[in-house]
Amino acid sequence: DRYFLRVFGNLNDVGVYSLAYKIAGAVNMLCLVPFSAIWGVVVYEIARQPDAKKQYAEVFEVFVAGLSLAMLGASLFVKPVLGVLTTNDYSAAADLVPVICLAYLGFSLHEHFRVPVMLSHTTVDLIPVHVFAAVFNLFCNAALIPIWHASGAAWASVLTYFGYSFFGLWRYRRVDAYPYSFLRSSEIVVGMIFTWIACHLMWDVSLVAGWTMSVAAWFAWAGLLFGRQTLD
Repeated sequence: DRYFLRVFGNLNDVGVYSLAYKIAGAVNMLCLVPFSAIWGVVVYEIARQPDAKKQYAEVFEVFVAGLSLAMLGASLFVKPVLGVLTTNDYSAAADLVPVICLAYLGFSLHEHFRVPVMLSHTTVDLIPVHVFAAVFNLFCNAALIPIWHASGAAWASVLTYFGYSFFGLWRYRRVDAYPYSFLRSSEIVVGMIFTWIACHLMWDVSLVAGWTMSVAAWFAWAGLLFGRQTLD
């Protein structure tokens, strides 16, 4: 994507986009790397349980909720933080971070969807998925970056990563299928997107109102998703 930005945009686009990607990537790394280290072992332990498929689906739902909450936090507060830490030249990165966070969420789903091929040791099925993602990414970048520059690159990442994960899901279900609650997870993600939009508009009205609404919204989501588990 950065090569396309150099050709169809300018160095400022590359700098803004790279900063936004580093911020979203750091949040993703803080969440996904520890999870992957544990999940790589636990996934085989769950496979020995009689209700393994149900457990995989439950972990998926909690994972999506938790990562979405972390990404929402980064998206809500990146604008005022960047306003303090960077110059106005990089302020546009704040609007790209939520999009790239959404992209990373799509990417992380593949960690769950690939479980059937990991358990069956048919990892050769991963190759067509990676090839598809690479080709699809080139197509998305070529189509969107010339028109929307850095924003186009961010949305190309969203399309690529969700395409990568769900194309993989389609292929891996030939091996085995798990009862993921896509409706519940989609409701959470869509609800958080609308939450970000509302808070984003409030930041433009007042700094105090933006902070107040963003903090209240984040804790409301945290309580809604994990309050009962915490109390238990």
